[in-house]
Amino acid sequence: ASVPATLNDSLMARLDRVPEAKAVAQIAAVIGRVVDHALLAAIAELPESHLLAALDKLMAAELVFRRGSPPESTYTFKHALVRDAAYESLLKTRRRELHAALFTVLTSLPDTSDELLAYHAEAAGLIETAIGHWRAAGEQAAERSANEEAIRHFERVLELTARVPATGDTTRMELDTALSLAFVNIVSQGYSAPGAVTAYARARRLSEQIGDSNGLSVA
Repeated sequence: ASVPATLNDSLMARLDRVPEAKAVAQIAAVIGRVVDHALLAAIAELPESHLLAALDKLMAAELVFRRGSPPESTYTFKHALVRDAAYESLLKTRRRELHAALFTVLTSLPDTSDELLAYHAEAAGLIETAIGHWRAAGEQAAERSANEEAIRHFERVLELTARVPATGDTTRMELDTALSLAFVNIVSQGYSAPGAVTAYARARRLSEQIGDSNGLSVA
């Protein structure tokens, strides 16, 4: 949700009092409320001394708190609304650039979740890449019986497919995802669950579209 206008103005006024640190706060906001120093340094692309000076100013203004000593430190925005205000103050093009840079860094790190990769890929405008990671995240959630989470991820895949060109591959992926969504709904809520009925109807329509009903089963 957006920060209320009057509160946003107040929070931004505090950030504007430390203009040389505002840009760092905005970059940190793309990462999240809790920010790892090494990750921030990787996408900020600033000399370490400049980055530390900016972070010191943000701490002095009580906008962020630090735990540990750099570079083995983490920073936490004092309140989620501070993070949100800094994030919303970014131009959309700059926001996408930072999400793309963060996505690239995260892909090189071990054990980065597909859910996190999907989120940043989508925010960067890398829709087809995001679809693949949301799909993987949904499959992983289903495997550990986190059904509500799996449903959210599969639904996100289906929402995003409307934003990419329709091809044989994307239609097949959409069909497979609709079947997966129907199955998870059935497991968690039964065959008559509205989500299952809707997803299966979509799968049937897609199977007719590509002329393949062989895999039209969720049981």
